[in-house]
Amino acid sequence: MENKKTGPAFLSVLRQKAEDQLKNKSPKITTQLSEADILKHIHELEVHQIELEIQNEELRLAKSAAQDAVDLYDFAPTGFFSITSEGKIIRLNLQGASMLGRERSRLRNTSLGFFVSGETKPVFNLFLEKIFKSNTKETCELILQNEGNTPMFVQVTGIMAENGENCLITMVNITRRKEIEAEITLQNENLQKLNATKDKFFSIVAFDLRSPFQAILGFSVLLMEHVEEKDYDGIDAYARSILQSSKLAMNILMNLMEWSKSQTGRINFDPGLFDIVEFLHENIPFFEEITNQKSIAVQKDLPQEAIVLADQAMIRTVFRNLVTTQVLF
Repeated sequence: MENKKTGPAFLSVLRQKAEDQLKNKSPKITTQLSEADILKHIHELEVHQIELEIQNEELRLAKSAAQDAVDLYDFAPTGFFSITSEGKIIRLNLQGASMLGRERSRLRNTSLGFFVSGETKPVFNLFLEKIFKSNTKETCELILQNEGNTPMFVQVTGIMAENGENCLITMVNITRRKEIEAEITLQNENLQKLNATKDKFFSIVAFDLRSPFQAILGFSVLLMEHVEEKDYDGIDAYARSILQSSKLAMNILMNLMEWSKSQTGRINFDPGLFDIVEFLHENIPFFEEITNQKSIAVQKDLPQEAIVLADQAMIRTVFRNLVTTQVLF
């Protein structure tokens, strides 16, 4: 708004009054000025001109600084608000309006709490109460909920304004940080589950390795005793039992190795054609010792031939895991 005391109309009236007063004054007697007086007056005029130029430059810099401050306020990446104790928005910058999802002109004199989610609105109310009661700097985290938009997590910091009637608030979008924190939490939970699975797996492996190794040790002792006594009856049976127990222990170790590869991403996919029936007949005997020990019968109902395209190592791992799961659990 134009200042009445500095506007063009006021200056015109002021000049006219000055000219009228000058006309009414009696003419002064002019005297002849010396060259020194003329030079002195010229010097004073030059100094006065430099002073005016300095003042104009200072005014230009002040105006530029004020404009920069306005630009910084409006285009800053942080939302700035000035609100009342009831949460009414008095002033806000462009980023603040963008965070609320509306035009700035439509947000003045509206309640900031209207945009705060129901679950964090009590936090916002307590935040305002502390600022206006204790006149201290406060910080909290809120969720902004705009119609049709995804929730936005924001960190809000507020402090009383100099007038003591409003508070100044800065608002920073921390949605990405919250997403990262949620991802880290989920990864920690998955890691705990994996650790629990690993511990259970190793416990099962240790328990089931003990059985075939005990059989190997036991039958080896019996085998040595029979050889020392030159009693060769039953030696072949002991040898077969040792072989079966060794195969079982090897199978368990192979499962452990395959599991380790799967956890570290070192399993290569190499598909090929092979007979799955022949494959099963070759691998079922590896489990006969442990199934016999636990009185579990393995029934086979297989066709004569079935050609498949698959990775034999992966199919073997799947087959072992299926049978082992049924046997061990």
